[in-house]
Amino acid sequence: MNSAHRQAVDGPKHVACIASGIAEMAKTDEPLTLHVMGDGTRALRRARFIVCGIGRAGQLHTKVASRFTLMSHTDVGRAVIGAPPAAVFAALVDVGARTVWLPPDGMSGRFEWFDARPGGGYHLILTYDDPATRGKSANNVDVVEVRFTIVEEPRRLVEEADFVSDDPTLAGTMTMTWSLEDVDAGTLVTITATDVPDGISSPDHVTAFESTLSNLDRYLQDRSAS
Repeated sequence: MNSAHRQAVDGPKHVACIASGIAEMAKTDEPLTLHVMGDGTRALRRARFIVCGIGRAGQLHTKVASRFTLMSHTDVGRAVIGAPPAAVFAALVDVGARTVWLPPDGMSGRFEWFDARPGGGYHLILTYDDPATRGKSANNVDVVEVRFTIVEEPRRLVEEADFVSDDPTLAGTMTMTWSLEDVDAGTLVTITATDVPDGISSPDHVTAFESTLSNLDRYLQDRSAS
Protein backbone atom coordinates (compact mmCIF):
# COMPACT_ATOMS: atom_id res chain seq x y z
CA MET A 1 0.00 0.00 0.00
CA ASN A 2 1.36 3.47 -0.84
CA SER A 3 2.16 5.95 1.93
CA ALA A 4 -0.99 8.00 1.12
CA HIS A 5 -4.19 6.23 0.08
CA ARG A 6 -6.78 8.39 -1.63
CA GLN A 7 -10.45 7.48 -1.83
CA ALA A 8 -13.05 9.68 -3.53
CA VAL A 9 -16.29 9.31 -1.62
CA ASP A 10 -19.69 10.37 -2.91
CA GLY A 11 -21.65 10.47 0.35
CA PRO A 12 -23.19 7.30 1.82
CA LYS A 13 -23.19 5.51 -1.54
CA HIS A 14 -19.53 4.63 -1.15
CA VAL A 15 -19.37 4.08 2.60
CA ALA A 16 -18.43 0.46 2.03
CA CYS A 17 -15.49 1.73 -0.04
CA ILE A 18 -14.36 3.92 2.87
CA ALA A 19 -14.75 1.08 5.35
CA SER A 20 -12.74 -1.27 3.17
CA GLY A 21 -9.92 1.28 2.85
CA ILE A 22 -9.91 1.97 6.59
CA ALA A 23 -9.90 -1.70 7.48
CA GLU A 24 -6.90 -2.24 5.21
CA MET A 25 -5.13 0.88 6.50
CA ALA A 26 -5.66 -0.21 10.13
CA LYS A 27 -3.26 -3.09 9.53
CA THR A 28 -0.44 -0.61 8.93
CA ASP A 29 0.86 2.66 10.36
CA GLU A 30 0.25 4.51 7.10
CA PRO A 31 -2.11 7.53 6.84
CA LEU A 32 -5.33 7.61 4.87
CA THR A 33 -6.30 10.80 3.06
CA LEU A 34 -10.01 11.00 2.25
CA HIS A 35 -11.31 13.33 -0.44
CA VAL A 36 -14.98 13.58 0.44
CA MET A 37 -17.78 14.66 -1.90
CA GLY A 38 -21.41 15.08 -0.96
CA ASP A 39 -22.39 14.57 2.67
CA GLY A 40 -18.91 13.85 3.95
CA THR A 41 -19.68 14.09 7.65
CA ARG A 42 -22.47 11.52 7.43
CA ALA A 43 -20.30 9.26 5.29
CA LEU A 44 -17.44 9.35 7.78
CA ARG A 45 -19.74 8.65 10.71
CA ARG A 46 -21.19 5.63 8.96
CA ALA A 47 -17.75 4.46 7.89
CA ARG A 48 -16.52 4.47 11.48
CA PHE A 49 -19.57 2.49 12.53
CA ILE A 50 -18.91 -0.11 9.83
CA VAL A 51 -15.27 -0.43 10.82
CA CYS A 52 -16.33 -1.10 14.39
CA GLY A 53 -18.69 -3.76 13.07
CA ILE A 54 -15.90 -5.38 11.10
CA GLY A 55 -13.34 -5.34 13.84
CA ARG A 56 -15.75 -5.48 16.77
CA ALA A 57 -13.11 -3.60 18.75
CA GLY A 58 -13.31 -0.08 20.10
CA GLN A 59 -9.52 0.12 19.99
CA LEU A 60 -9.57 -0.24 16.23
CA HIS A 61 -12.21 2.46 15.96
CA THR A 62 -10.18 4.94 18.03
CA LYS A 63 -6.98 4.20 16.20
CA VAL A 64 -8.50 4.65 12.77
CA ALA A 65 -10.59 7.73 13.56
CA SER A 66 -7.54 9.61 14.81
CA ARG A 67 -5.75 9.17 11.49
CA PHE A 68 -8.23 10.72 9.06
CA THR A 69 -6.77 13.61 7.11
CA LEU A 70 -9.25 16.04 5.54
CA MET A 71 -7.30 18.72 3.68
CA SER A 72 -8.03 22.24 4.96
CA HIS A 73 -6.42 25.44 6.21
CA THR A 74 -7.15 28.68 8.10
CA ASP A 75 -7.50 32.18 6.61
CA VAL A 76 -7.83 35.49 8.46
CA GLY A 77 -8.91 38.96 7.38
CA ARG A 78 -9.31 42.10 9.48
CA ALA A 79 -10.04 45.79 9.12
CA VAL A 80 -11.11 48.78 11.19
CA ILE A 81 -14.67 49.81 10.37
CA GLY A 82 -15.61 53.42 11.06
CA ALA A 83 -18.70 52.63 13.13
CA PRO A 84 -19.44 51.36 16.64
CA PRO A 85 -19.76 47.61 17.27
CA ALA A 86 -23.55 47.78 17.62
CA ALA A 87 -23.92 49.29 14.14
CA VAL A 88 -21.47 46.84 12.62
CA PHE A 89 -23.17 43.85 14.21
CA ALA A 90 -26.57 45.06 13.00
CA ALA A 91 -25.21 45.09 9.45
CA LEU A 92 -23.92 41.52 9.88
CA VAL A 93 -27.36 40.15 10.74
CA ASP A 94 -29.53 42.18 8.35
CA VAL A 95 -30.30 40.46 5.05
CA GLY A 96 -30.73 43.72 3.13
CA ALA A 97 -27.40 45.02 4.36
CA ARG A 98 -25.60 41.74 3.63
CA THR A 99 -26.87 41.74 0.07
CA VAL A 100 -25.09 45.08 -0.43
CA TRP A 101 -21.76 44.62 1.35
CA LEU A 102 -21.03 40.87 1.47
CA PRO A 103 -20.28 40.07 -2.21
CA PRO A 104 -16.61 40.83 -3.00
CA ASP A 105 -15.69 43.05 -5.93
CA GLY A 106 -16.62 41.38 -9.21
CA MET A 107 -19.59 39.53 -7.76
CA SER A 108 -23.25 40.08 -6.88
CA GLY A 109 -25.34 38.06 -4.46
CA ARG A 110 -28.84 37.15 -3.44
CA PHE A 111 -30.24 35.24 -0.48
CA GLU A 112 -32.93 32.64 -1.03
CA TRP A 113 -33.62 32.73 2.71
CA PHE A 114 -32.00 34.28 5.77
CA ASP A 115 -32.55 33.73 9.52
CA ALA A 116 -29.96 35.37 11.79
CA ARG A 117 -30.69 33.35 14.92
CA PRO A 118 -28.71 30.50 16.51
CA GLY A 119 -29.76 27.43 14.57
CA GLY A 120 -30.85 29.60 11.63
CA GLY A 121 -28.71 30.45 8.64
CA TYR A 122 -29.00 31.33 4.98
CA HIS A 123 -28.76 30.08 1.41
CA LEU A 124 -26.60 32.42 -0.67
CA ILE A 125 -26.08 32.50 -4.43
CA LEU A 126 -23.05 34.51 -5.59
CA THR A 127 -22.65 35.30 -9.29
CA TYR A 128 -19.44 36.47 -10.94
CA ASP A 129 -19.81 39.58 -13.09
CA ASP A 130 -17.60 37.94 -15.72
CA PRO A 131 -19.59 35.03 -17.20
CA ALA A 132 -16.31 33.37 -18.21
CA THR A 133 -15.22 33.00 -14.56
CA ARG A 134 -15.56 29.43 -13.35
CA GLY A 135 -17.75 29.17 -10.26
CA LYS A 136 -17.59 26.62 -7.47
CA SER A 137 -21.13 25.36 -8.07
CA ALA A 138 -22.04 25.91 -11.72
CA ASN A 139 -20.70 28.05 -14.57
CA ASN A 140 -20.01 31.45 -12.95
CA VAL A 141 -21.96 30.77 -9.74
CA ASP A 142 -21.02 29.95 -6.13
CA VAL A 143 -23.76 28.53 -3.92
CA VAL A 144 -23.24 28.28 -0.17
CA GLU A 145 -25.43 26.94 2.62
CA VAL A 146 -24.74 28.45 6.05
CA ARG A 147 -25.83 27.80 9.63
CA PHE A 148 -25.50 30.35 12.44
CA THR A 149 -24.15 28.54 15.50
CA ILE A 150 -23.34 31.53 17.75
CA VAL A 151 -24.98 34.97 17.69
CA GLU A 152 -23.55 37.15 20.47
CA GLU A 153 -24.55 40.76 19.91
CA PRO A 154 -22.49 42.89 19.45
CA ARG A 155 -19.24 40.91 19.74
CA ARG A 156 -19.26 37.61 17.88
CA LEU A 157 -21.01 35.78 15.06
CA VAL A 158 -20.11 32.22 14.09
CA GLU A 159 -21.20 30.57 10.84
CA GLU A 160 -20.73 27.06 9.47
CA ALA A 161 -20.65 27.06 5.68
CA ASP A 162 -20.81 24.34 3.04
CA PHE A 163 -20.32 24.97 -0.66
CA VAL A 164 -22.73 23.27 -3.02
CA SER A 165 -20.21 21.69 -5.36
CA ASP A 166 -19.18 18.39 -6.96
CA ASP A 167 -15.52 19.36 -6.60
CA PRO A 168 -13.96 17.19 -3.84
CA THR A 169 -11.42 19.93 -3.05
CA LEU A 170 -14.32 22.14 -1.89
CA ALA A 171 -15.88 19.51 0.38
CA GLY A 172 -16.22 19.94 4.13
CA THR A 173 -17.69 22.46 6.53
CA MET A 174 -15.87 25.78 6.88
CA THR A 175 -16.36 27.78 10.08
CA MET A 176 -16.28 31.58 9.87
CA THR A 177 -16.04 33.63 13.05
CA TRP A 178 -16.71 37.36 12.97
CA SER A 179 -15.16 39.08 16.02
CA LEU A 180 -15.85 42.74 16.84
CA GLU A 181 -13.63 44.83 19.12
CA ASP A 182 -13.88 48.47 20.20
CA VAL A 183 -11.03 50.66 18.95
CA ASP A 184 -10.57 54.44 18.84
CA ALA A 185 -11.47 54.68 15.16
CA GLY A 186 -14.55 52.46 15.44
CA THR A 187 -14.59 48.67 15.39
CA LEU A 188 -11.85 46.19 14.59
CA VAL A 189 -13.55 43.38 12.66
CA THR A 190 -11.68 40.09 12.36
CA ILE A 191 -12.88 37.26 10.13
CA THR A 192 -11.32 33.91 11.01
CA ALA A 193 -12.11 31.07 8.64
CA THR A 194 -11.10 27.60 9.83
CA ASP A 195 -11.32 24.25 8.05
CA VAL A 196 -11.20 26.09 4.73
CA PRO A 197 -11.26 23.53 1.90
CA ASP A 198 -7.96 23.44 0.04
CA GLY A 199 -9.83 24.18 -3.19
CA ILE A 200 -9.99 27.79 -1.94
CA SER A 201 -6.59 29.46 -2.12
CA SER A 202 -5.53 31.58 0.85
CA PRO A 203 -4.48 34.60 -1.26
CA ASP A 204 -7.84 34.65 -3.07
CA HIS A 205 -9.75 34.15 0.17
CA VAL A 206 -7.93 36.94 2.01
CA THR A 207 -8.43 39.26 -0.96
CA ALA A 208 -12.16 38.51 -0.83
CA PHE A 209 -12.19 39.27 2.91
CA GLU A 210 -10.47 42.61 2.29
CA SER A 211 -13.00 43.50 -0.39
CA THR A 212 -15.98 42.49 1.76
CA LEU A 213 -14.72 44.45 4.77
CA SER A 214 -14.11 47.50 2.58
CA ASN A 215 -17.68 47.18 1.30
CA LEU A 216 -18.96 46.91 4.88
CA ASP A 217 -17.12 50.08 5.91
CA ARG A 218 -18.40 51.98 2.87
CA TYR A 219 -21.97 50.75 3.48
CA LEU A 220 -21.95 51.98 7.08
CA GLN A 221 -20.31 55.28 6.16
CA ASP A 222 -22.97 55.89 3.51
CA ARG A 223 -25.75 55.13 5.98
CA SER A 224 -24.19 57.46 8.54
CA ALA A 225 -24.00 60.29 5.99
CA SER A 226 -27.59 59.88 4.81
